[in-house]
Amino acid sequence: MKIKEICEKTGLTERAVRLYLERGLLHPASERRRGRTYYEYSEADLARLREIAALRGRGFSLEEIALLLDAGDADAILASRIAALKEEAGQAAENADALGQLAGKGWPDGVSLAQAVLRQGCPKVPADAEPDFGREDGLTREEKRRLSQNARKNLARASRRRRILAGAAAAVLLIAGAIGWRHWQGSRPVSSMILLSPAVFTDKQLLRSEDGEVLLTARCRTERGEFLAVFRGETGDALYESLFLGQEYAAVTVQVELPRREAEKRGLLDGDFLRMPWEQALPDDSFCLEYLSVFSLQGEYGGS
Repeated sequence: MKIKEICEKTGLTERAVRLYLERGLLHPASERRRGRTYYEYSEADLARLREIAALRGRGFSLEEIALLLDAGDADAILASRIAALKEEAGQAAENADALGQLAGKGWPDGVSLAQAVLRQGCPKVPADAEPDFGREDGLTREEKRRLSQNARKNLARASRRRRILAGAAAAVLLIAGAIGWRHWQGSRPVSSMILLSPAVFTDKQLLRSEDGEVLLTARCRTERGEFLAVFRGETGDALYESLFLGQEYAAVTVQVELPRREAEKRGLLDGDFLRMPWEQALPDDSFCLEYLSVFSLQGEYGGS
């Protein structure tokens, strides 16, 4: 069974199934084709997903489910979950009682109400300090904002690292040129960038390339057409949960970089520059997986 069929039979979303794959809760048969991983789900995988969904419905965390389904101490985990639920229920009851004391008093605005809550000595909610971004529940706007801030920092850090590595690579190539100009000239990378806007991402997937590099791929629709966007390395890993599907980003900057020799063979070289026919090359998924990377995103992450 393919992922769409498994989702129809379980009622789960594709995002949920991929999350369970990522967390090691599922181990379906897989096959690598053209740099991508394709999964085939069995009846045993279907039964496993139904078990996961049942436990999630009762409030078990993914970590607890992993322990339960891998011959963990079920009684101990069950007792821990019951204790956690009772604690949450107690906190909810306490909050309901405290807020009930404030109801019906005609508060003029939210600030006045917030000050009254402060006077009650409202305890800080632990979840606010460390939201669980791996859960399948809907994220609040505040949680999306925090995710977006972290994602931007990770993307900027990865971008700086790429620039440093590119500088180091250029230095190495200059040294190599002293001992093998022709070989260096052919392997020297040439690149091109383009700003595409607006951008909407769909159907994201976390993969590993043949050399072990983490890749986050997502279909990207822009005014110049649709293509396979590829986020590489720690950038892809960091953005998996914070790249919101179906929401519009102001713009995406895409970089294509390939060896000069390869660019010349493909007829993409114009002197010392890469002549990139974007509308022709971008729809080629294999080309994108090999040579394309998303350099930056503009606009509020997850914004409407």
